[in-house]
Amino acid sequence: MRLPYGSASMWNRVRHCPASLVLPTTLDISSSDAAARGTAIHAYLERVSNADPEAMARVAEEYQPYCETLDLDDLPLGAGFVAEAAFALDLSTGEARVMGHGLDRGYEKTLKPVEIPGTADVVQVGPDHVYVGDYKTGRSVHVARDSWQMKMLGLMAARAYGKSSAVVEIIQLMEDGSVYKNQAEWDEWDLQEIFARVFHVAGLVRGLRDRGDLTASDVVEGDHCQWCPAFSSCPAKIALLNHLVTADEKAIKSGVHSRLTMANAHEAYTMWRRMKKIVDEVGAALHAYAKRAPIDLENGKVYGPVETVRESLDPQTTVDVVKKQLGEQYALRAVKFSVTKTSVTNAARAAWKDKPEDDRPTLKAITNDLMGEIADRGGVKGTVSSMIKEHK
Repeated sequence: MRLPYGSASMWNRVRHCPASLVLPTTLDISSSDAAARGTAIHAYLERVSNADPEAMARVAEEYQPYCETLDLDDLPLGAGFVAEAAFALDLSTGEARVMGHGLDRGYEKTLKPVEIPGTADVVQVGPDHVYVGDYKTGRSVHVARDSWQMKMLGLMAARAYGKSSAVVEIIQLMEDGSVYKNQAEWDEWDLQEIFARVFHVAGLVRGLRDRGDLTASDVVEGDHCQWCPAFSSCPAKIALLNHLVTADEKAIKSGVHSRLTMANAHEAYTMWRRMKKIVDEVGAALHAYAKRAPIDLENGKVYGPVETVRESLDPQTTVDVVKKQLGEQYALRAVKFSVTKTSVTNAARAAWKDKPEDDRPTLKAITNDLMGEIADRGGVKGTVSSMIKEHK
């Protein structure tokens, strides 16, 4: 079932481009490895919050090492906090209700046509306000005050529990197990303004859906396009792709070099990013197609699967054989010795895991001690490199 007005998690995109909720969906963003990892971590923290004694045992083995590094004492878990609270905001009345807990985004059974659903990872109800926390995994840093997902969840929770204000917090779970938090607070007037904006955008969605036959002028492009499930059906992307396919390659190259100036460079960069994303999407589609049915390129070549075998040597066996036949001094030349911050962290994690639970420091403390002494001994070398990328 496609949600008529999306869910709270979609509104970082929807508030920019209402048409993205109307266009046919072609991309399943929930099937990536990153999404699977994030889902597993969220499920683990939900079980911890619900005092499930099998919380860790039920985590897939590949995600257990990371879950073991999380400092649970620094997270909103246990008594007073409610995990995975699902809400529904009624566009016709501005009221909200609690749909349940632990629904796993299964909104379809009770959701009304005029409602927008949303699930908060953590909720706590105070005397005059609600607290809403949302876990984020991965390297992207999210800002609570700018997040429309958090604005929606704060609004829903405040209206559902009859509170006049909302405190929302994004809890960023960093790769080393540490936690970064940032908050925003909205009073009653702020919440009214948020609902007014939601109501307006929902009206735009309804109008576009009723009209149908969307064109490039109906969509709004930007960074939010990256994970849009309607990316491949977007009329703006299709128009640009058609232009690329029909345009003369030499004319494009000469035009870019001759017309690029300081005044238009930012526009050219934005266009290049759009084109690159589209070309990457086309490449991914061709790759998937050729995997099933090789493509005859009509030049004596075929684009399709090619099996290659790359041999690798077992380090220990190789060293033992070279040492036996040539001697120890030559055996050392057969192997490469390398170390990275990741390998140090892995060593620290293994040592941390082997220590008794009642007598061990945090993984972060062990890692910091190791890196500190390595630096003190002059074991940290810095190299300067330069690359062209987006930055602040």
